[in-house]
Amino acid sequence: MIPEEVRKYIKGFYGRPPAPIDPKVFKKAKINKSDIIKCRPADLLKPAIEDARKKVSHLAESMEDILSYILFPEVAKDFLKKKIAKKYHLGMEILNGNHNYDEEGYGV
Repeated sequence: MIPEEVRKYIKGFYGRPPAPIDPKVFKKAKINKSDIIKCRPADLLKPAIEDARKKVSHLAESMEDILSYILFPEVAKDFLKKKIAKKYHLGMEILNGNHNYDEEGYGV
């Protein structure tokens, strides 16, 4: 079994290999020559900044926060929640959406 990262390497997702890949490797990985990408690998990536900005707009205060979320979504989300909670003296239940209030805005 060939790991997905190796298959991507063979297809060119990490750039052009420094030497030609042996045809036996293509056969073993079940990759056709037509599967090799011909463009810059980065051209295949979807723009992520605007999507991430929308997803963490309530938590991110800087571009660094957004980039952290793009690189480490779950870890950054928890970190940003704690950062906001500490800065604004909020309980984590508010940021996690686990809060109940009556009509007058008091916690119940």
